[in-house]
Amino acid sequence: MSIRSNDLVQDLEESFDIGCYDICERLEVWQWSNVLGVRWAFTTAYREDMPTGEALEEYRAITRSILERGINERIIEAKPYIWSGKGVHIACVRESCVSDLMARAKTLYELLPCDQSEKVSEEAEKMVAEILRIQYSALLEVDLESTDEQIKDAFLLWLASRRKQMKQPPTFKNFSSKVLRSWCKHRVLACIDLDLYAAYHRVELPNHFVGRLLFPDEFEVDTGERVRKVVRPLAREILSDRNIAALGRAGEHAFYGRLENNS
Repeated sequence: MSIRSNDLVQDLEESFDIGCYDICERLEVWQWSNVLGVRWAFTTAYREDMPTGEALEEYRAITRSILERGINERIIEAKPYIWSGKGVHIACVRESCVSDLMARAKTLYELLPCDQSEKVSEEAEKMVAEILRIQYSALLEVDLESTDEQIKDAFLLWLASRRKQMKQPPTFKNFSSKVLRSWCKHRVLACIDLDLYAAYHRVELPNHFVGRLLFPDEFEVDTGERVRKVVRPLAREILSDRNIAALGRAGEHAFYGRLENNS
């Protein structure tokens, strides 16, 4: 069932509650990784072509349910995805292969509601795995008979050479408390959910309308311009492949590092 732009706007005006996202202020970095990883998984579903038929209706229903409850407690409390390879939680040098990466990509989909994990195609998993493999992973052999200093020196030489070969220079992101507070202040997660819901209806929500939904109590500023200049660009940056991978690693380190410190 398709929906017209005016109908979607009226529906959201009557049903959308920005208060559902107040919990964002209490999320730690690994929980942000969980909730944004799920949204990122949704965006991969229409990178090539928008789903059609029953699949499209299912995606519409799921994104609608996300809007109605904001953040699923099960997703918040799920253990972070293992981005650093098999067997080792905290590791900057890791052993990776395509099968490992595909397994990690699949965990993103397993958190989707309505049993969507069973409907994820093999092609989608391979696409996500290829993105991760090309941009973020390298296979290394380590001579364990070498001394620690020899291994460190050899690794630093290899690392400098390898990064020069990258098509995109690495970005080292710091997901500090200040960064997370900025995401809350600009209500980026709610904007992402609104745009996902609209995308599956093939509708684009105007900036001024999204501004009213995100900042209903602000009357002295142009919230539509804030959405255009700040919120939507920030949302696109947050959902980029590189940012989601960096956030995944940061969340993993924060979560498992805390467990190790408490053990």
